[in-house]
Amino acid sequence: MAQPALDKLSAGARTSWQLGADFALATGSPFIEPVHLLYGILSMGKHADSVVPNHSNKLELEEVRAEADALLQLWRDTEPTLAVVRQAIRSSFSNAAHNTNKVMNRSASTKQIFERAQANSPVANSMDLLRTLVQSGDPCVAVHIPQALQERIAQPELPAQASAASSASGKAILSAVDDPGSISVAQSLDATTIVAHHASTTVADRLARLCELTWEFGVHSTLDPVLQRISEEVLKALPAAQRASVLLIDKDSHEFLLKAHAPAVPHSISYTCARRAVDEGRAFLWYRGDELTNSQRASDVQAGIYSPLIAEGKALGVICIDTASRYRFTSDDLFLVTVMAHQLALAIANRNLQLTLASNAEVLQRLLTNFSPQVRRRLLEKAERGRLRLGGERSKVSILCSDIRGFTRLSANMDAEDVVNMLNDYFSALTECIFRNDGCIDKFVGDAILAVFGSPEPDPQHRLKAVKAAAEMQQAMAGVSQRRKAKGEVACEIGIGVHSGEVLHGFIGSLERMEYTVIGDAVNKAARYCDAAKGGEVILSPEIHQHVWRNVVATQVAVPTKHEGELPAHRLESLREL
Repeated sequence: MAQPALDKLSAGARTSWQLGADFALATGSPFIEPVHLLYGILSMGKHADSVVPNHSNKLELEEVRAEADALLQLWRDTEPTLAVVRQAIRSSFSNAAHNTNKVMNRSASTKQIFERAQANSPVANSMDLLRTLVQSGDPCVAVHIPQALQERIAQPELPAQASAASSASGKAILSAVDDPGSISVAQSLDATTIVAHHASTTVADRLARLCELTWEFGVHSTLDPVLQRISEEVLKALPAAQRASVLLIDKDSHEFLLKAHAPAVPHSISYTCARRAVDEGRAFLWYRGDELTNSQRASDVQAGIYSPLIAEGKALGVICIDTASRYRFTSDDLFLVTVMAHQLALAIANRNLQLTLASNAEVLQRLLTNFSPQVRRRLLEKAERGRLRLGGERSKVSILCSDIRGFTRLSANMDAEDVVNMLNDYFSALTECIFRNDGCIDKFVGDAILAVFGSPEPDPQHRLKAVKAAAEMQQAMAGVSQRRKAKGEVACEIGIGVHSGEVLHGFIGSLERMEYTVIGDAVNKAARYCDAAKGGEVILSPEIHQHVWRNVVATQVAVPTKHEGELPAHRLESLREL
């Protein structure tokens, strides 16, 4: 099999090969497969943007950017986007273990792709590789490229649009022999299919991948292992660095917590420098001199970088890097650590926000358990829009009050556990009736229930719904009592009063403790009608009856009260079918 020469590959093709090799290593693959090469081609632009230009790579970067621009032009107006496809390819290897090898060989299929691309062009570029990948029919490649785009790519007249010339500096990026036994890791290698991992990858590129790593952990990930991984990767990314640590600020004590460090033995960290980075909101690089902190003076540290983790103006912690070697950090090192720290801070802030929202949602769900599912859903929607606030409003609502008749006498000879079980049996059935008619439960008071209709969300049918709920509650009581009697358990009856009037209703308290309640004379009036109802009865006030008279069969009665004499009322006999 013919050996490919690097001078027959463009800068973009060589870069794609290198990026594909790095990706193959990261996914734990023993070879560079076609899908790894596809990922490398799609990552050219992102790689070029992350590399800091200098005199040795400037020309090559221009060539890579030209080929990346050609790919973007080809992919324009195509869904899914390049970024989405890259993410999809990464996700397909999400469970793979990292390959600890330092070198990578191309698989047989990948070698054939290079050979075919070079056979059709004196200097094969990334577009030639992409076309050959599509023409190969590899299923792992085809699944990630839309069919319409595959047809465009496969056309032999697809323009290269990028320089085919290979720069002299590019010869140090990749080289190839197919014999793994002759591997030699160095800055410049002979022609080989073996790619030295990180041998030609710039610090900026490695930090760009490190920044990407910070966004790969989500709300369900454990933070500490991620921070430890980042500490270890920082040491790989900065040649001069020997020790790295991540400090996070405790939200209660505001003290620094040591969350991660590399190597395994913690090193001396300057609290003064960490505090200065946070207080000033600035990253800085320092060298050993006359002005040292106590911890610096007692250590062998020669230089260090301290960069605060800041998101939305709030300091979350500090990244601390230092070295005892004679090698010094550069201004590029400071810039790149600062960028990475910013990305990490945003990722941590986003994770904290997601956890807070999840916690708030759980608390809100518990808060809203007294409301029907429909009302609860509307309140949650208001909360999401930030419109669920403390405060009450005045309006007319319907109040339903129910009470177990003879509860004190019944429970006197019962064990406490049996009393609780009896209340749970009845209250579960009664609550369903209330929720089914869009009511909410203001409170349970011993053996009594106070329910509200037409609040907290307005409902023009609140009176009729309150009456329907009362009728259904009596039916439910009868059903539960029948089951309890069949098991030899104590059964009981309830009386219900329903009234309508103006009240003050809403959420009261504080942001830390918010409760829903209704306040007003209408609540007391409903309790009077409830007291007058016998077991199995529903008593309606005139304010209710005058609105629902077409929907009910009711008998006019007078109910006695302690302080107000007799009150006119109606005893509900049945509901009408209209």
